[in-house]
Amino acid sequence: MRPGLAWDFRDLGLSIPPVGNLHRFSTGFSGHLPRSGKFGVPPTIARANYLQLGHGAVIVNRHRAYGKSPEQLHVAVVDARRGMGQVLHSALMGLGVVSIDCYENSSEALGGLIESPADVIFVRDNAEPIDGYLFCELLRRNDMGPSMDSGVIMMATQIRRRQLEKSLTAGAHQVMVLPVSPVQLERRLRLLCSDERQFKTVACKRVIDGASELVTQVRMAGLLGSAAPAMLHDNLASAPSDVIEI
Repeated sequence: MRPGLAWDFRDLGLSIPPVGNLHRFSTGFSGHLPRSGKFGVPPTIARANYLQLGHGAVIVNRHRAYGKSPEQLHVAVVDARRGMGQVLHSALMGLGVVSIDCYENSSEALGGLIESPADVIFVRDNAEPIDGYLFCELLRRNDMGPSMDSGVIMMATQIRRRQLEKSLTAGAHQVMVLPVSPVQLERRLRLLCSDERQFKTVACKRVIDGASELVTQVRMAGLLGSAAPAMLHDNLASAPSDVIEI
């Protein structure tokens, strides 16, 4: 394959030229697959990250972090507050993540993610100049290339149910309340790397399958005074009522 015509598709150890929403290659499932690591996702499960459509055609149907261990992840942190970005950077390194990009400007981050796609993106809800919700919406567009399939964790210092709904609708997989302990951070990553939800392409953008149903669950949980789904974030069940109002 000639240089310059292919993406470096690290998950399969292959160079795969983009063809619309499909990634075509002629060598089948050769190369290495993600190995079982700290999060315990075996290669046989990681292989399910890809759906083969006839000879030589593959469509990515799960997020880029699925099935990976911490040392295999390429992570991006988008937060205008340099201090918080540095704290998160150090915590991620403590979990074994070695490839981390930090962005203080969310608009520049979108450009950077086209050049250097991330497996996991931590983005602050009040990022600047583009807030985290619009950032997620733009990230999920087809013109973002491989980054549109990144796993996304929205970060905020306080979460109301309306914010949780907005995050899910925009394309985030989870919401993480700051400050976060190393134990909570590891749990967030573990849940994300084992999240089996697939992407759908709707109106030229990626949509997480089942996201609308989760939004409905969150809304109903608020009406009934019960906890939102635990996979979304840690703190809703025990938070004061003014923090979980719709």
